[in-house]
Amino acid sequence: MAVGSTAVLQHQQLLQELAQRFGQAAVMHGVEYFLRAAGQRMTPYLLFVLADEAGPLFADNILGAALFYEFRVLGMGTGVFVTEGKDGFRSVIAPEALRGMVAGVVSTALLERRAQLLVTSYIEPADPGCVVPAEPLHRSFHWAMATRVAPGYLQLRGNLEATIDLFNKKTRRNFRYYRRRLEEAFPLEFVPNAAAVLSLEEMQAINRSSLDPVTEEIVRRRFESFGQHPDGFLCGLRAADGRWFSLMGGWRHGGTSVLQWQINVMGYEEYSVVTVARSFWLEHEIARGTQIVRLDGGTNHAMNHSFVPEMAVDLILRRRSLRSLAMVKLAAPLLADRRLGLGRNSFLAETLMRPELQWRLLSPSSVRPLPEPQYARDASSPTV
Repeated sequence: MAVGSTAVLQHQQLLQELAQRFGQAAVMHGVEYFLRAAGQRMTPYLLFVLADEAGPLFADNILGAALFYEFRVLGMGTGVFVTEGKDGFRSVIAPEALRGMVAGVVSTALLERRAQLLVTSYIEPADPGCVVPAEPLHRSFHWAMATRVAPGYLQLRGNLEATIDLFNKKTRRNFRYYRRRLEEAFPLEFVPNAAAVLSLEEMQAINRSSLDPVTEEIVRRRFESFGQHPDGFLCGLRAADGRWFSLMGGWRHGGTSVLQWQINVMGYEEYSVVTVARSFWLEHEIARGTQIVRLDGGTNHAMNHSFVPEMAVDLILRRRSLRSLAMVKLAAPLLADRRLGLGRNSFLAETLMRPELQWRLLSPSSVRPLPEPQYARDASSPTV
């Protein structure tokens, strides 16, 4: 188990190798960016499930891994944990056949060691398999599980027109109409490597004039992470006279491109700059040979109706104690209160308040055996 940003970052290359190996391209790119975003409000925990407990921490001996964050209040850990990425995309990495098992093992292990309450989210494989938590070592736990639709991805075709044909009639019309309208008003240029022509100060100025500006520290983090990382991209749309309309940033890996954020300049709302910029971006990704694009966290844009949906599983565990029960009853309103240090995690609050949750008691006598791992040759029972 690796605890803290420094310890987690020591395994960044290993995590990216595992994600590629397990068919989850780009899942573990940008780990440093997200750790910096967590700041002092959360402590990261990285757990590995090993095929051979006595073996080395090498890719061939790893069945899966998961990245958690513990909420902190006044600098103190709360025992409340969530996985990275509320849509289940950047949380549990494992082969599809083992993903549920890995989620159960790491969740139980963390509850045995530190956690009072945790939510482990991951993308459900085509064959869900076993998702029951692992047998507890010393005590009984309560657990619940729910599923929901995750944002999913867009499968690109051979050219922009063929890709746009995947959209519904109104979205196809808007993509073509607004791009043509903005091109008629301004000679446009898509800049694939905006970091090469933009300074940090210029990017901060663009942010201040955008529709939804973020803090200058976030702009700095974006400039450094996406503009200077070999697998990151910082691109944008501007006019021939140099005025910027939109900036976008994300990650690319193994034929997958993930759009992390987009900012659009005020004053051009009638042109639907967000749509036009994404049109140019999709066209560029197709030309690069990208096969799949994702929008991290999803999008309210109408194009989301054409994304291939995925199912996310939320596995929730809590200790069998009055303290953990109080957390379930009280954590949701506290987490939803932005005036407190735990604010900004409405996902956890919403998960705990889901009416369909059915809590079950997990004890050694109630757990059916976990399936034997098939991923590693001569693998022993999985251990954390």
